Amino acid sequence: MASPYFARPRESAVVLPLRSQEQTSADVTDQVLSLMSIILDVDTKINPRRCQCHRQPESCTYAVIEREKGLLARRVEAERTNNGLENLNLAAVGAYQIDGQVVMRNVKRVRIKFDSVADRKNFVSTFESVRKVYVNSLERHEQLRRLIYGTSMFESES
Repeated sequence: MASPYFARPRESAVVLPLRSQEQTSADVTDQVLSLMSIILDVDTKINPRRCQCHRQPESCTYAVIEREKGLLARRVEAERTNNGLENLNLAAVGAYQIDGQVVMRNVKRVRIKFDSVADRKNFVSTFESVRKVYVNSLERHEQLRRLIYGTSMFESES
């Protein structure tokens, strides 16, 4: 059994605000608040070929997050109270919280619209930096595991 002090690195997540699917008004006060949490694992990437970034990188204001086998995504919605306000438990998007989350199945990609190209570039840069930190820490974890235990955690036991 592996030591609890030698645990696999945890994935980061990106949390995005969502518009209500039932939204009929442009009035922000009529919108139901919900959040989407997407786990950033080694297979979750930004694909510039799904928007105009590969053709016109200086004018594209979209970013597309995708994962071939489907995003590891969950949605948390606010609850309306009697006085019309919404309660949203931000802790519900945390790694150990399952209550109040809806697993979003069969979502292979999410397209995000930004107000400016600079905002999109900043998001993509931050996303890639966070993803790179995770990938590097996972590689380092694997190197240490091989050094300590002599086998790869990805090799199947026969």
